[in-house]
Amino acid sequence: KIGKEKSRALADYFRAHGSPDFAGPLNKINLNTASFRVLSALTEKMTDANVTELIRARIERPLAAVGDATKILGIGDDPIAQYLTVSSSVFSIKATGKCGGQSVTIYAVYNRADKRYFYYGIQ
Repeated sequence: KIGKEKSRALADYFRAHGSPDFAGPLNKINLNTASFRVLSALTEKMTDANVTELIRARIERPLAAVGDATKILGIGDDPIAQYLTVSSSVFSIKATGKCGGQSVTIYAVYNRADKRYFYYGIQ
């Protein structure tokens, strides 16, 4: 089902790892992975209908260029386009291992571009 996610917690939509350059590649919103709520909040021009259309299009085939999405979203001439991308280099990872009734969960934020971890923790 395509629609607004139940969670309204900011932590579910934003991360603390970025770059000082506001328009830098680490700070861009990936149109292939952004949630319905994030896409809806990009600009006042966003409608539920065009966000739904974008999500359907990316399910069928990942977007190859930002221009593909801005046409669907109707924001081709909007300055917000400079803050969008269709690929990511920073990923959140959560892995849980279980053995004999015990479990360990590892959380990490990894940047594949420079092959380093921003954060990792074990619980």
